[in-house]
Amino acid sequence: MFDFTDSAALQRSFAEFARQPANAPLVERAQQEELLESLDARDAAMLQAVRIKLEEADAATRDTLAPLLRYPVLARLVHSLFNDPSVSPANPHSADFERLTAPRLAATTPEQLSAAMNEQLEERQLGNRAYAAGDPRVALRHYERGLAVLRLLQPDSPHDAAVVQEAQVTLLLNTAAAYLAAGEPGAAVAACGRALELDPGNAAARVRRAKALMARREYQAAAADLDAAEQLWGGSRGEELRALRAQLRMLRQRDEAADRGLYSRMFR
Repeated sequence: MFDFTDSAALQRSFAEFARQPANAPLVERAQQEELLESLDARDAAMLQAVRIKLEEADAATRDTLAPLLRYPVLARLVHSLFNDPSVSPANPHSADFERLTAPRLAATTPEQLSAAMNEQLEERQLGNRAYAAGDPRVALRHYERGLAVLRLLQPDSPHDAAVVQEAQVTLLLNTAAAYLAAGEPGAAVAACGRALELDPGNAAARVRRAKALMARREYQAAAADLDAAEQLWGGSRGEELRALRAQLRMLRQRDEAADRGLYSRMFR
């Protein structure tokens, strides 16, 4: 029986495990994950320091920054700092920067709306071609340009607002597919989340997020999204959902078998 209270024995066991050539890929992956976590923590600390300085800025400083925030790169940077659920909405300056970093047309005319919708459609089609050609990175650039165009709009009528929102959801779902193809399931999950914020009843967003969650091995959350999609679709597209559930079961069984094998080798 292995004594889990013996720290020295545990250390020797893990050292022996790490030295075995068959376990080299696991050890390397663990080291990479540890490094990434360390870098993420460092970056988060740096961003937090910038956020604090921005929040402490007085009104005059914020007004001075406003023209600079018309540049997309700077706007996205500052917007990302204040579009964080962990930031308290009670901070009075957060709303100011949200306003400054979301440039919009003061009033969208019918001509502007038509031109913007045509432009986003062109970007979407270019993105679709790149995606079909196996180049998700290029596709992402086109989808993001389309979304940037739509973010400028401020339609007056509910009908126009619904049209813009529908286009945003479509681009976000395409963005999620491209991120998944590019090997970034976390970004795909986030894109689907943004789509569901705009359209909570969108079953396609649920399914696409479930696929991304499976890639992240978040199986319980993926199953919940598939359940939600089934309720939204009713009896339709049952074959697609059954195939995804079968894939989910296979992935779970594979990981469980891998875990059992790992533990048996560690403590035999």
